[in-house]
Amino acid sequence: MVEERGLNPFNVEVREELETLDNQLDELKSYEELCLDVEAVNMLTKVVKAQKDWLSEEASVFYADPAFIEYKLRKMSTKAIVELFMRTWRPIACLEEISREKLIEAIEYWNHLKPLESRWSKFTGGYKPREYVDFEELKRQGIIVDETFYSNLEKILNELKEACKTQRSVSYWSFISSESFEETVKRAYMLSFLLTYGYAELKKIPLRDDYTIAPRERIESKAPSESLPISVDYERWRELSGGGSFGGSHARKS
Repeated sequence: MVEERGLNPFNVEVREELETLDNQLDELKSYEELCLDVEAVNMLTKVVKAQKDWLSEEASVFYADPAFIEYKLRKMSTKAIVELFMRTWRPIACLEEISREKLIEAIEYWNHLKPLESRWSKFTGGYKPREYVDFEELKRQGIIVDETFYSNLEKILNELKEACKTQRSVSYWSFISSESFEETVKRAYMLSFLLTYGYAELKKIPLRDDYTIAPRERIESKAPSESLPISVDYERWRELSGGGSFGGSHARKS
C-alpha cells in the first residue's frame, strides 16, 4: 500500500511488525513460510526507505506539519513564545515622529490645493458626479456571481461523487484534467471552492507530486483553515493530456 497507493509510510509501525515477525520465527515449519517471512522483512525495509525519502523531500522544501507546529506552540509557555518572537522579529519598516516643520509644510500644501473639481477636469475633461452601477454591470465585472456559478459548482461536485463511487478518492490531477487548458483551469478553480466550502477534502500523497480528493458531507469546522497553493500551468496540462492546443486563439494562463 505504501508503494502502490502512496500511503504515508509512517502509518506503518515498523518496530511492532518486526517484533511480531521475531516472535513467530520459532513457529515457522515449512520452506514456504520462511520465504514469506523473508518477504515480509524485505517489505519492511522498503517502508523504512520510503520513510527516509519522505523526510528528505519535506526537509528539502522546509515543510512543517501545521498540526505539529500548533501542538508545539500549545506546549510552550507565553514567556517562551514572546522570547522566541523577539529573537526572530525583523521589522521591515519603521515610523519616526513627524517634525513641527514638516507638519506646517503639509498644512500649507493642503491649503494651497485647488478644488477637486478643477483638478479632476485636468485628467477626465470635467468632474463627473457619482452614478449607480446596475446589477448586470456588477455581474459582468465579477463582483456579483449569478446562479450559473452555483450550478457549475454543483455539477463538479456530482462528477466528484460519481468518480468516487467505486473508490474512496481520486487523483487531483486526473480529475481536473480536460481536453483544453482553459477547461482544466476552470475545473481547478471550481474545485477550490468545493474545498473552501467543505464539500470536498484534499490530501497530499507522500513522495508524489499529486493529491487525492474525495467528496464529503459539509461540516462546520472550528479549526483554523489552511491554504494550499497548487500551480496549474500550461506545461503540466500538456503532460497530463499528452499534448494538445486550445483549439483557438486563447492565450496561455497559469
